[in-house]
Amino acid sequence: MWEIDSTQKNIFIDPGLTQILGLKANTNSNYLVSDFLELFYPSDAKIFRAYLESDEDFDSPVEMRLRIQMKSKEPRYIRSRAIKMRNTEGTLMLISGMAWEATSEVLRKKELNKSKIFLERIMDAIPDPVFAKDKDRDIAEKNKLDSQFRLMISLIDSSGDLFGFTDNFGVTVYVNKTGQDILGIQTGKKHFADYLSPHDRQNFLDDILPNLRNSESWQGEITIISSLSGEEIPVWLQIFSVPVGPESSDVFYAYTGSDLRKLKQIQNSLIGQSKMAALGEMAAEIAHEINNPLAIIQGKSQLIQEKLSMGLMDNEKLQKDLELIERNGHRIQKIINSSKALARKSEKDPYEFFSIAKIVEESFEICRERFQKHHKSLSFEITSKIDYTDLVEVRSTEIIQVLVNLLSNSFDAIQNQQAGWVKIKLSRVNLHYQIEIIDSGEKIPKDIADKMMAPFFTTKPTGQGTGLGLSLSKQIAEAHGGQFFYDPKSSYTRFVFRLKCLPKN
Repeated sequence: MWEIDSTQKNIFIDPGLTQILGLKANTNSNYLVSDFLELFYPSDAKIFRAYLESDEDFDSPVEMRLRIQMKSKEPRYIRSRAIKMRNTEGTLMLISGMAWEATSEVLRKKELNKSKIFLERIMDAIPDPVFAKDKDRDIAEKNKLDSQFRLMISLIDSSGDLFGFTDNFGVTVYVNKTGQDILGIQTGKKHFADYLSPHDRQNFLDDILPNLRNSESWQGEITIISSLSGEEIPVWLQIFSVPVGPESSDVFYAYTGSDLRKLKQIQNSLIGQSKMAALGEMAAEIAHEINNPLAIIQGKSQLIQEKLSMGLMDNEKLQKDLELIERNGHRIQKIINSSKALARKSEKDPYEFFSIAKIVEESFEICRERFQKHHKSLSFEITSKIDYTDLVEVRSTEIIQVLVNLLSNSFDAIQNQQAGWVKIKLSRVNLHYQIEIIDSGEKIPKDIADKMMAPFFTTKPTGQGTGLGLSLSKQIAEAHGGQFFYDPKSSYTRFVFRLKCLPKN
């Protein structure tokens, strides 16, 4: 990661990027921007400088490919995704970015492109096989094609990404070395879905595969369980249907995938920081929320002791006071459990059955005191069609994280309104449970609404947001087979989160 301050004179570079750039470790990790630009080819440095000096490209990520000048003649490539952040007055506050090694990717693409052009030229030179009578010539041409095919396979085999394809039954008939050595996928053994986590396997068989037969492709995040190590590996998968045979009567499936583990580590680190920041913001409110029932418990306990010592306590009164103490004890326990659920790491949690109403209620409990303290209305409405026996199969911590983030955004939107309000509505829409977060804040402008789901996009001042909230919310919803979207047609600001219903049994 790197960050350039508003003066555009200094740049902070983290240790990982320092190593990629071939720089000597610097104790404070700060460098001059001018020295940083000298590391790159002049034409690339010019592009980077033009981006820094431009008054455009605010709030939207910009990706660049840059060449580092090395002592050897061959350059080293990096990709960098940058974003300019400004405050509410439009003043530039910070330019931040992520960078990663891209040399192997660039070289691989160059080799694949060369091979593609070479194969196309050979194909153009081959006479129509229907009219080719010279058997020896046919064999010679076939050998050339076989040679190039072997080259293509060699390049695919050496790729760090997953490549493979299955027959029309879904059984893998080819997979490259990454698929074999890291993911443990074998040819001719099992259905591709059998390598997926139980949750993704069911989703793949029920939803993805049937749709593939009617369309050409699907892409999304899935979890592959390595048959070699048993490790759960997140993969961004693209899968395509390929009609083959007479009149395209059979359908094969080609797939490619990228290992997301490193990206997830970075993302989880940012998410953890974001969750701790959210808890920090609410710490005072949570403490106040606990102190109220605690004061009741302490007061009643002292009163009971005094009355017992004087022999003035009757059984009926004692029973009522003990029930009040118990209720307030449960109240404290609920607040603590909700806070713990938000704070803990969830990326390795299994998908489990939870009450959808209980999940929404816990999110409500985490945020309620914050709204009360600032005299803002927060209400939770549940339809009569749903009760605490209605279950979803989820990572509950992730769902709570989405809802708390939405409620935090809504609080920010209404905090300057005298009579600001936020509503949580839980209902059932066809085969989904629908959670709506609606607030009285100003409507989101269309230009912001169009890009607010992009990673690292934020309208908050520097230091108050990672820009991962809505992007991650959408990602979590889709990973659960659900939906997450903003409703631009609503009279108020309205976000909708849908999760699949489970049968009552």
